[in-house]
Amino acid sequence: MTAPATTSGALHPFVAWVGARAPSMPGLRVARFDSVETVGRSEALPSVLVLVEADDLPLEECLVQASLPSFSAMAVVVVVRAWSEALSWRGAQAGAFCCVPASLSADELRAALEAAVSETVGRRRRLMPPHDLRQAGRCLERASFAFKSLDDAETLAVLISGAMPDSARRLGGVLELLVNAVEHGSLGVGAIEKRQLLLSGQLHAELERRSKLAPYASRVARASLERLEGRVRLTITDEGEGFDFEKVLTSTPDLMAPHGRGIYLARAMSFDRLRYEGRGNVVVAEVDVP
Repeated sequence: MTAPATTSGALHPFVAWVGARAPSMPGLRVARFDSVETVGRSEALPSVLVLVEADDLPLEECLVQASLPSFSAMAVVVVVRAWSEALSWRGAQAGAFCCVPASLSADELRAALEAAVSETVGRRRRLMPPHDLRQAGRCLERASFAFKSLDDAETLAVLISGAMPDSARRLGGVLELLVNAVEHGSLGVGAIEKRQLLLSGQLHAELERRSKLAPYASRVARASLERLEGRVRLTITDEGEGFDFEKVLTSTPDLMAPHGRGIYLARAMSFDRLRYEGRGNVVVAEVDVP
């Protein structure tokens, strides 16, 4: 399903519902999608992503999806079969706005979604660069950055996406690529290992530990931004071992696979073109400028 288009990047109360039949809620536009990947191809940027636990979308998979930087500009709500406080905490650690039981009444579910919409409004205000910075970004011709941490990546994602048209839509993809450079490149955390650390709640601690150890502590990732004729080009280089990018770029990710979806969603949601170079430690993303 493709939601109605929006070109401004402004927030509309559009809820992307992945899973069982989407409920009808007056005042909230709720659109059902067959998978997270089809959400990525939507022309409109959702304000809330709802993931419904099911046989073909197990809980662990919902939590992994909630952690993807591509969804950083929207709140993720996970609807679970059996809610508990421990599960709610796991969801929060993974990056979900909230986990709610499937047994919620229509009014309770609506309240949760409205709270998620409000969270997205606040999140985009925090992450979106101010108007003056976006205006200044249009004057940018070339800029270079060096970064080492996830905090650096988040700061740069705001700055870099602000130099692109429809910056709210670009933010998640830019952050995805920057985070990958830190986690997989500089700190050497593999995709399967990251999944295991995420589900055990140990990802942050492991990243912090590696950031102080050789050889990771000395590694620096770099990003360059160029304004060319009719497009903006972002190039990110890290010092990691790379990966089999040809396989990732030429296939639709398996929902049950431990890797590949973040890049797929970044391509679908944020960029007009994306390619990898070298051993997979250089990524080049382009956005067309009207």
